[in-house]
Amino acid sequence: MKKFAICCSILLAPTAAMAQGNGFYSKSTSLKLANHIQVMQDSSTIYGGHETTATPTWRYPNSKFLSDRDPNINKGVYHLAANDAEPDYQTLTSTKISSLTSAKIPAKYKVTVIPYAGYLSYGGDSSHDSGYTTGAYIAIPSATNLVELGASYSNISYTTAGTNNLKQTDVAAAYTHYLNYQANVRGGIHYINSTDDSTNNGNIFFGGGKVYDGSKWHYGAEAYYSMYPNSDQHVGQVSFESGYSMGNFYKEGSYYFTVKGNYIHPFDATVTNLSEHYLSAGLDVAYSIPYWKTEVGGWVGREVMAVKNAGMVVLNLPDEHNVGAHASVQRYLTDNIFAKVSYKYDKFKDATTTMNTKKQLGLLSVGGH
Repeated sequence: MKKFAICCSILLAPTAAMAQGNGFYSKSTSLKLANHIQVMQDSSTIYGGHETTATPTWRYPNSKFLSDRDPNINKGVYHLAANDAEPDYQTLTSTKISSLTSAKIPAKYKVTVIPYAGYLSYGGDSSHDSGYTTGAYIAIPSATNLVELGASYSNISYTTAGTNNLKQTDVAAAYTHYLNYQANVRGGIHYINSTDDSTNNGNIFFGGGKVYDGSKWHYGAEAYYSMYPNSDQHVGQVSFESGYSMGNFYKEGSYYFTVKGNYIHPFDATVTNLSEHYLSAGLDVAYSIPYWKTEVGGWVGREVMAVKNAGMVVLNLPDEHNVGAHASVQRYLTDNIFAKVSYKYDKFKDATTTMNTKKQLGLLSVGGH
């Protein structure tokens, strides 16, 4: 029996819900897009993931991008540094995006809506052929909370003649609460409905927290627990990340570096022929100036059935990934409308063909606040 599964693809781009601390509110909105839409195949055991989601941030009244005390800043145009949006749970992968928003409406009132579409292609040694994914992400902020909703539909074809396409729908929801100006907690659930019986009705539960100092630095940790009742597969994962600003450069732009690490433990490794321990590490570099945001990143190590983007993206298959890279460019067309183009490359060992192969993803997102 041919067994296959698709990567849960949810695009992430949480908007920044700014808190009204000490009598001020932010006039900027941060947002992040997950550019990892992954689609993969399965074998009798399942599970997956990649990248994280952005959460709203608390800003200091003396931020150089918001402060009314800085006469050099044009108060008609507010923008964020590469990581001004921190803290964020992402990594649409993980990805931080600079944003430009209207100063007329406080960020806490701005709902972000992001529809997207992507095309996937695989190497010749893969059991996959090609496919597409579409979906939407919605972030609903308030003064001290953020609600994230995501849904996607994916359709993947296979190289084996006579094999029906895999069709899968993913839905996810997350809730973030800001404890104070420098800390938040977040939790949620991801559900999979698939034509593949082994991964159908899969549930991924996740939670985590972050501490941060404005746009200067952040530290975060996330935990995931995935359950696929039809195949009795259970996988645990812990992810860590830390980010640091490298100062401001050309045209008031800013660099922000994020280091990430993942540990994955399949609880049923002896039954599913997987290893008991998988480790990986990566680095993302973001650079933003008004209206523009660019990002490049990559990782190395071993990942299988991973969860990323703070639970919003899931890879529900036992293919072992060893190398990944991504790049993206985002442009604000107006203060509240933006477009983003992303590219992602993965090298992995196909669980069905047992051959090393590759996967490429092109993604276009157009959204607004």
